[in-house]
Order: sequence, then C-alpha cells, then structure tokens
Amino acid sequence: TRSRKELSLQQGLGPLPGSLFLSLAEDRRWGEQGKRQSVSLGYNGSIGGVSYGLNYSQNQSYQAQTDRVVALNVSIPLNLWAHNTWAGYGISNSNNGKTLQTLGLNGTALEGDNLNWGLSGGYGNQGEGENGNLSLGYRGSKALLGAGLSHDGQRQRLNYDIQGGVLLHAGGVTLSQPLNDTVALV
Repeated sequence: TRSRKELSLQQGLGPLPGSLFLSLAEDRRWGEQGKRQSVSLGYNGSIGGVSYGLNYSQNQSYQAQTDRVVALNVSIPLNLWAHNTWAGYGISNSNNGKTLQTLGLNGTALEGDNLNWGLSGGYGNQGEGENGNLSLGYRGSKALLGAGLSHDGQRQRLNYDIQGGVLLHAGGVTLSQPLNDTVALV
C-alpha cells in the first residue's frame, strides 16, 4: 500500500434506538495506476434484546469495477430456551445478482461462561458462498483453548490453538492464562 485515507463517522439518533454510520476509504498501491475506493453506509439498532443492522456498501476496485451490496443482519437472544444463546441471520444482495444467506447459533456455557461455542452455515444462489463453521473455546485457569472446523465447499480446515503463560521460578513452574508485559508472582 502506497497510501490510505479513511474516514469513519457514527451518529446516535437521540430518543430513537440505534445509530447511523458512514465509512469512506481510499487506497493506492505501488505499481497500480488507479485507486480502490469503498463507501459504507448503515444503521445499527436494538429493540428488546434483538440487534439488527442494515448496510449499503459500494466498492470500486483498481480496475474500476464497482460492486454494490445491500445487507441485513439480525441477532436474536434465545435466553428463554437456552442460557446465553443467540441466533443470527444475515442476507446480502449484490448488483451482479448474487444473494448470500447465513444462519448461525452461538453462546456460552459452564460456570462463569468459560466455554463459548458457535455454529454457522452459508449458502449462495449462484453456487458460491456455501460454507459451514463450528468453533469451541474454553477459558481455563491455566490456559485458553480453542478449536474449529470449517468447510467452504472446496476444502475443509481444522484448527486448534492454546494460549497461556509459563513462569519458571525457584519454587517450580506456574501455568496461567496469557501474560502481559508485567508479571508478578504472589
């Protein structure tokens, strides 16, 4: 990237729930004659725990091709049936006739909500965008553990990670969640 300009604005609507946002960006790259521009305008709100967002975006590539996308996202809490669980739905439509839809569930479990999980799937009307994702994360006293499985119609991926701290001292070894720059052992 040779240069990047970016502007973001967000404005509440007084007594009305939610806020408007506007985002503008322009990129120039070394070796490219043109520039890439993007504009995003939308509204996010929440009523009775149900969150929603409506977004319009326009993106112009370095080759001067312009894509326009309108998207709607809704997140609904399912606390009446399951502790700390949300269902989400999203749909987007672009100027080239592509429609993508996603549906997901996510939540937390166990004491202290130490386990978080997510399940989602997507589908496109032109055979694109088909995907599925499953993720699990656990916050333990000794480490943070995570695992995920995903597929996009062409390949599958399995990922896992562990994050934590190992402190060596005269009394032995102490394991912990990830450490910051300053560490004290009591």
